[in-house]
Amino acid sequence: MDSKEIALADRNNLKLTITGHGASEGDYIVLEDSAGICQMGLMGISDNGTLMSQFQGLSVADNPVWRGIVLGNNGQGRTISEAYLMDSIALFEEEEVEANLLLGTIFQRNDLVKELSDKRRFVGTDKTLKGGIKAIEICDVPFTWDRDCPRGHTFIMDKSNLSFYQQTQGLQWMGDDGSILSRIQNKDAYEATLRCYRELGTKKRKAVMRLDDINENRIA
Repeated sequence: MDSKEIALADRNNLKLTITGHGASEGDYIVLEDSAGICQMGLMGISDNGTLMSQFQGLSVADNPVWRGIVLGNNGQGRTISEAYLMDSIALFEEEEVEANLLLGTIFQRNDLVKELSDKRRFVGTDKTLKGGIKAIEICDVPFTWDRDCPRGHTFIMDKSNLSFYQQTQGLQWMGDDGSILSRIQNKDAYEATLRCYRELGTKKRKAVMRLDDINENRIA
């Protein structure tokens, strides 16, 4: 499949309509010409060797200490809960890292808020992190949602073990020929390219734990 356009995206049923795609179940869809040049994400960093046999140049099979922690449920969905997160945080901290962020989807956040509201009366259900992000706390660890978090997964992490590694001075306009603006051929317009060469990496693979098979209880 190449240069195809998504005609319809059905979020509730995780279904994409693409005319003449030729793809099959299990294939990946990426923004055109972006394969292999996107930054590493939390799915890759937390992986235990299932998705990536190597990470940052090291073989996972030959270096067991370089294997991430993934807690699955054999494909059976389970609703996120305070008790489950508490037990997962305990397993995470057995690796001598301290959890300081829980990351999931907005519907996982809703499930937690509903559970806490049903169990007891509490004041101040959320806190504000830097940047104005809202979060709720589980075992003094903030849980926040991200619109780009893969559906069905939750991440527990120690952010101090994650870093961006940059080759240049960061985000900047491309102007190696002395000019930032370039004319678009056959058009009465100009364009510019904003670039940044960096990768997300970690000093300790087990500093990010992934919880799989988490239900997404979306409203019908």
